[in-house]
Amino acid sequence: MGLKMLTIGVLAGVVSTLNQASERVEINWHQPETYSDVKPTHQSRQKFRDQVFKRLTTHVNTLGESLPEGLSLKLNVTNLDLAGRVVPASFAGLRGGSDIRLIKRVDIPRMVFSYQLSDDKKQSIKDGHVDLKALGFLDRQHGYFDTDTLKYEKDMLKRWFDSEFESFKG
Repeated sequence: MGLKMLTIGVLAGVVSTLNQASERVEINWHQPETYSDVKPTHQSRQKFRDQVFKRLTTHVNTLGESLPEGLSLKLNVTNLDLAGRVVPASFAGLRGGSDIRLIKRVDIPRMVFSYQLSDDKKQSIKDGHVDLKALGFLDRQHGYFDTDTLKYEKDMLKRWFDSEFESFKG
């Protein structure tokens, strides 16, 4: 019985820690079915979209950890256009029936969202509407692995975050 109570206590602590981490940044993916391009190549549209949103939410949460204690960030995303575009493999000279994401300079990553940075009393201290674009995304150095399929979007978000909240970081 003591071990069972200890396990429940440890699990409650883990859940509490996860909730605290996720309270710093909240992202609402508003009407994702209308987004410009969150198209998969090898899986269902819904599964791919969910994975993209989860990975980008995790990334923004990581960025949010650099904000001072007591500040929270809310984003309401209204559009996402991933770098590149999905085309049939044959368009790229490849054999097979699968689609591929072809990355070219003209197919830049974009994200449209509004945001609000609030203090611990839920008072807004900074907000805005952002039409984020990563022009020249292929020419930039970034700190993400080449195998990370969202490296351009993550770099775009990091650059915006660092620029927008530089004065709030400790």
